[in-house]
Amino acid sequence: MNKRKLKGLFVTHNYGLYGASQSLKLLLRNQKNIDATLVIPRREMLSQQDKERIGQRFGVEATKIKQFFLPWINCFEGRKTDLKNYFLVAAKNLLWKIDRNRFHRYVSAGGFDFIHLNSIVLCGIISESHPFIIHIRERLIHYREWVLSQVEKAKGVIFIDDSVVPPFLPIDIKDSVILTNPVDMRNCTIHTANGNPFGNQTVFTMIGRIEEGKGVDFVIDAFRNTSGDQMRLLIIGDKGDGIHGGFVKHCRELAAGDPRISFWGEEKNISKIYTWCDYIIRGEVDFRMGRSVLEALYSDCDVIVPIHNDQSVITNEELTKFKSKVHTYLPRDMGSLAKTFLDLSGRKAQKRNFHSNINGYVKTFNEYISNVL
Repeated sequence: MNKRKLKGLFVTHNYGLYGASQSLKLLLRNQKNIDATLVIPRREMLSQQDKERIGQRFGVEATKIKQFFLPWINCFEGRKTDLKNYFLVAAKNLLWKIDRNRFHRYVSAGGFDFIHLNSIVLCGIISESHPFIIHIRERLIHYREWVLSQVEKAKGVIFIDDSVVPPFLPIDIKDSVILTNPVDMRNCTIHTANGNPFGNQTVFTMIGRIEEGKGVDFVIDAFRNTSGDQMRLLIIGDKGDGIHGGFVKHCRELAAGDPRISFWGEEKNISKIYTWCDYIIRGEVDFRMGRSVLEALYSDCDVIVPIHNDQSVITNEELTKFKSKVHTYLPRDMGSLAKTFLDLSGRKAQKRNFHSNINGYVKTFNEYISNVL
């Protein structure tokens, strides 16, 4: 007799190109044991064609894509605090209050075995009347007391790495697991035949949202304090027309006059970037396991990460097997990062192999969900 598939409702605050959405996409597209329905934010009413496009991206039938107004708690490190964003968040939460009862009625009628929330910003949805699993990918900084009271109601909590755990230690979490992000870089091989447009230059790259918490301005400053014509710094991310537009403009002004620095904008086909670059950089105030770190390592790129103590990188389970590819510098120490740039200049990635951890990720996720339920 075939075992019944679990019925899961996956709620995401974003269905675009960035980390949390990409991780959820990989999970659902490679999922065989869970009958998934996907809830996305209601920004506008989507056509059937739009739903089919999103469904294809996430591996979910178009009929199982639902829209609701969703809440947002601006509680994480790197949040935007300008007036425009304040009103944007307030509007989201007002609309959630209007849609909240409809959402919970849908959950009650749907017979779901669990409801997975893809980010801490959605913790306002949690209630003890349903089996919520919340995925914590961000560093909790603000509104701690309220966020902790919400997370404590969850049936289970998934942390992406050790660095996001400490704020939650004071509360009684029913069941938790640390589950590093899924990556599948095997499709990068299709781009290698097209060659590298940067030739013999050493290519350092930052990938992700251009926002204050990521330290993009710090990395630009450090790079500009190094000399060498055979070095390039690529910034892959926002064009500057969204809520982070002011900071993007600031970063572009910092980089002005240095032809070695390029702002690429958003890149839908991110895999080709990993076939071109030699080093991925993280610029936060301390180490955390972002998607770009894993994507780089599984593409045979090296990574440059801020760390106070090398041991915390060495003991990270996912990084242990890539130890020789991890380079460190002192957080927000411009001299330390500039020296790292100079030391690595001229050292390019050689023969490349592209790997995936997706099978192990899906297996661990499914086992965790089964154990929690």
